[in-house]
Amino acid sequence: MSQAARYAFGISGIIDEDEKEVYKDMGVITPEPQPVQAEVIINDEPTEEHMALFAGFIERFNAVQDLDTLNAIGKEIGASGLPDKLKNELKAEFKVIKADLS
Repeated sequence: MSQAARYAFGISGIIDEDEKEVYKDMGVITPEPQPVQAEVIINDEPTEEHMALFAGFIERFNAVQDLDTLNAIGKEIGASGLPDKLKNELKAEFKVIKADLS
């Protein structure tokens, strides 16, 4: 009967007298923890704030007159938090301006 109740109603923990001794000998069974798999979604699309910052760097590049100022702007770009796509565009522009100033 206990077996029928387990199958019919999905009940666990019901044992009869015959199974009692077997379960005592088995001890406690604890399942191994399974690693949690998380999906990381990276949104590398520029926001309006990124685009405004990008435009500001371009304006500053256009006004640069010396290498010291250009290098200072380059450091700011590295720490700006812009998406890599925009940083790479600014780095390319940086190289062009640096070549012109040299």
